[in-house]
Amino acid sequence: MKSTLSLSLKMLPFLIGVLSLSGCVSQEAVSKAIGQEYSIVVNYDEALGDLLNAGKYDWTFYQITDKNFPSIESGSKSLRMTLVDMGPYIDIATALNDQASRGLRPATLKELLSFGQAYPDVQTKVALLGLGSHCDLIINKMEWFNWDMMQSMMVRSFETLYPYLAREVLGRTANLMDQESMFNYHNPKLYALFVILG
Repeated sequence: MKSTLSLSLKMLPFLIGVLSLSGCVSQEAVSKAIGQEYSIVVNYDEALGDLLNAGKYDWTFYQITDKNFPSIESGSKSLRMTLVDMGPYIDIATALNDQASRGLRPATLKELLSFGQAYPDVQTKVALLGLGSHCDLIINKMEWFNWDMMQSMMVRSFETLYPYLAREVLGRTANLMDQESMFNYHNPKLYALFVILG
């Protein structure tokens, strides 16, 4: 019972994050953030823990580890990146296929974290997904929440989780999100980070 409670408490910020990609940000600020091209340098040999520390996040999900997100890239590379609005899409495959036809590929976790370090203010305007990396985990997932009784039901669920950066209740966070939350949430400020090829 104690270990389940401990895991549930560790998951609480994750659940809050999925429920509340928060922030009152003007449409002008959002338009400015998505209407430009960004340049970064990524060191693929850097450990995820070091990238998270360098990003100075207020909170990071404990499952963002090198074990869960092994990197196949090595060395350093300069990249050009852009943000893509996820609002029009109903699933990840459709979004990836559409953007591939435009000469874009989804950012990996290390690219996302490098972006967060270089441009920390962007995630205070929009939530940024890194669809080029994912991990499969068994997590405690809230099935429902009764606000009147302050009760919830948690179930253990096998989920594919994608990294994202956002401003949430806890401040600037590095977190994980499942596909269902992405497309059922309908957040107008949910964007994916893509690398411009060529």
